[in-house]
Amino acid sequence: MMLHIRDREDFHVDSLSALNTRKTMLVMTALFFMCGILATLNDILIPHLKALFELNYAQVMLVQFSFFSSFLISSYPSGKLVERIGYQRALVIGLCTMGTGALLFLPAACGERAGRKRGRSRCRRP
Repeated sequence: MMLHIRDREDFHVDSLSALNTRKTMLVMTALFFMCGILATLNDILIPHLKALFELNYAQVMLVQFSFFSSFLISSYPSGKLVERIGYQRALVIGLCTMGTGALLFLPAACGERAGRKRGRSRCRRP
């Protein structure tokens, strides 16, 4: 990238632009790795689901199938959302959706079905 510097003001604007680009790339790289970690958590979750709910291999692999098929189902609407509201707002909406999904694991982990299968529940109840 060539910088054409005429005076100090031009240099200041160009350096701020480069700094913003660097910050944006760092955030996007971090989000990429966060999504990768989220995808690998399924591999950790599968043996626990298999033991907890007494599932066979085909049933427990539906977890992987549903996770990765969600990319197929949501890619077109997500692209339209990015086109409509911009990538920054779409990233915030995506992060909020992922956070909500993560918080929904709490009641699922404390649910009655999980507690009855093993005869106890891991969640503390008042």
